[in-house]
Parts: sequence; structure tokens; C-alpha cells
Amino acid sequence: MMAQYRFFSLLIGAALLVAPTAHALGNIETAAVVNDQLITSLDVDERVLLLLTTTDLPNTEEQRAKLRPQVLRMLVEEQLQMQEASRLTLNIKDEDLAKAIKNIEEQSKREPGSLENYVRSRGVPLRTFYQQIRAQVAWSKILMRQIRPKVNVTDEEVIRETARQAAKSGGQDINISTLTLPIDSTMKVEDIQALAKTLMKKMQAGTPIATLAQQLGGNQASNAENLWVPLKDAEPSLASALKDAQAGAVIGPIKTPVGIQIVQVNDRRASADQTSQKPIEIVLKQILFGMGANASSAEVDATLAIAQQVQENPGTCMDESVADIKDLKDMQIKVNFLRTLLQQLPEQLRGMVMDMNVGTVSDPISTPEGVVLVVLCERIEKPDGQVMDDAVRKRLLQEKLLRESARYMRDLRTNATIDIR
Repeated sequence: MMAQYRFFSLLIGAALLVAPTAHALGNIETAAVVNDQLITSLDVDERVLLLLTTTDLPNTEEQRAKLRPQVLRMLVEEQLQMQEASRLTLNIKDEDLAKAIKNIEEQSKREPGSLENYVRSRGVPLRTFYQQIRAQVAWSKILMRQIRPKVNVTDEEVIRETARQAAKSGGQDINISTLTLPIDSTMKVEDIQALAKTLMKKMQAGTPIATLAQQLGGNQASNAENLWVPLKDAEPSLASALKDAQAGAVIGPIKTPVGIQIVQVNDRRASADQTSQKPIEIVLKQILFGMGANASSAEVDATLAIAQQVQENPGTCMDESVADIKDLKDMQIKVNFLRTLLQQLPEQLRGMVMDMNVGTVSDPISTPEGVVLVVLCERIEKPDGQVMDDAVRKRLLQEKLLRESARYMRDLRTNATIDIR
């Protein structure tokens, strides 16, 4: 599904957050006017610099030129979102922004509190950094207020979809994450495709798609994260590209009705798995030993050694502690609990957990985020019908939320007065 909205930031003065009106900036060059509020060429250039900084794309004039149309579109949408949040009198609290920092730093494997210094050290004005995240927080609140309460999946819809899937049994389901680069009349398709190819190289080198989607996809409702899609239901252009793709593949650029898409394949399974195997609900205690994106061989070996020691005494399933370790943050250790179906785990982890007994701990598993240990806390066989209905209901809800949020953004653009200079 789309990703659950990612944010960050600190406190900033209100004066930095108020967009100037069309008569306030004198001789500064105007890039766009959105309902009488300006976006300047300086705004665009500073956001391009932020994007280059946070995605590690090459800072060349050619690359900056490719990014400017995409960035301008994002700034227009953010301006509309902030105006809508103001109309709805939505308040963005300091706690919301504090959560944003934590989420992004965890996602990018940075030390807590280091992101602000990193952005500043690369010459990016902090106001640019804060304004982007404030807009993302605002959009999240708009969707929770205006969209989520109105989206519902009825029992009749679940029954129809279950029957339709049964008629298509024997196919493949694919778990994907997507990044969408929208196209409008101000953009050249070949430039967007060239940018997509550059992003694909970054992903293949290890940059998380979520990081790129947060920066380049903006608040695109067509971006999704870890979404299970029946291959037969995918857009024809996507289905053709995904037909033989295996887990870990990066597919694209693909031209679709919503723009140029990049797709990362996370996992795939036979559709029949949902009905031919007894559904098993599990609860896992996951212990992540974090490593930097460029960890050396010595750091990897040291982390594995620590994981092997913890494997002997990982703590109980009753709390988020690890035995014999008092301060998990100092050692970059994170603990969380996951309740899911065994059939929905990634293939490598699924094969390992399948043979585990409740209360046992796995061998260390290497992942892009670091080294992981899992403890099997619960294992419950579920009634087939209940699990199937829950999975169908969840997918239908995700799809409806994607469509409705995209429609809301389109309506904001349609009803606005936007002048691109």
C-alpha cells in the first residue's frame, strides 16, 4: 500500500512558513503563482538541492535541469495542501513534526538527531527542509480527516472479490513498492524517463525506494509500499513487465495512466497459497541490529558476532527488551513485534519461521537494514474463510484509499488558479 505518510522536522518560526503573496517579493523571479501565493525560482532551486542531498543523486547542471519540472509540480501541490489544511483549520503540532524526524532517520539508517546537521552541512536552508515536511504532515492530516472516515468496504464487496479471485485461482500475486513520477504539459516525457533510469540505478545500488518516493514522488497517492497485487489485476503495461520479475528486481521506467512508474518487486507467491494452505497467524519479536548503509566488512562481522551472542538470550515475548543489554539505542538495536500470516512473510523469512517452534529464536538474518533475529512468540491456525475475508477487505480498502486521495488532489488542482511562469 501506499506508503503510510513519512515526515520529519523541528520547530520553526511562523514567519518562515507563510508563503508570500504575489505582490510581496519585488524583483525576485516567479516560477508559479498558486491562488495568489508565489513559488519563486529560489524555492525551486533550494528544493532541488534538498532532493539531491537526500537522495545522493549527482549534483550536475544536467541533473538539476531534469529535476526542476518535477520539483515545481511538487511545490505547487504542497502549496495547495497547505492552503487546504488552513481552510480546514488543521493544526500541525510539534509532536507530529518530532515523529517525522524519527521516522525518516530510522528509514535512512541515520543516528537520532543527525538529519538536521546533515542537511545544514550540505548547504540546504533548513526552512526548505521544514516546509517540505510540514506539507507532508498537513496532507496526512487532510486524508485522515476528509478521506479515511468516508472509505468503507462492505461485506458484499468482499464476497464479490473473493468469488472473483477464486475464479482466477492458479495465478500469481506480487508484492510491490512503487514510485510514480507524474507527467503534465510542462514536462518532457523523455526527461522524466531519463530521471527514472537514474533513480533505478540508485535503487539497484541500495537506496530504499521509500526514500526516493518521499522526495520525488511527493504526496503522490499512486505511490504504494508493500502492496500485494494479483498479477492478473495489474495494469497491462505493469503486468507485462512484472510477469517474470523475481523478488529484488527493479522494473521500469513504465509509462502508465498516472505517470512514469518504477516498481520494486518485494516478493511473489502463487495466488492459490491463500486458499490451498491452512492460514497460520504468527507473532514475531524482531530484533534489528542496525548498520550504516556503507558498513565495512569488519562492522558487518562485529554486528553478526553481537547478534549471535543475543541469540543465546534474546529476552521474552512479554516486553521490548533484550536480555543483558540495558541501553538498546547505544548499540543501534531496535525491537518490535509483528502480527501477520506466515504465508505473507518474505520467502527467506517464511522458510525459516515455518520450521520454528513457539519460543525459539532464528539464526541471524542479513537484510538491507542490518542483521535481524526473530523470536516466534505465537502460532495460531486460523479458519480459512476468516483469513481470506480479512486479506481481501484490507486490499480493497488500500485500493479505495489510493483512488480517493488521488481524486482529492486532482480536485484541489482543478479548483485552484495556477499560473506556471
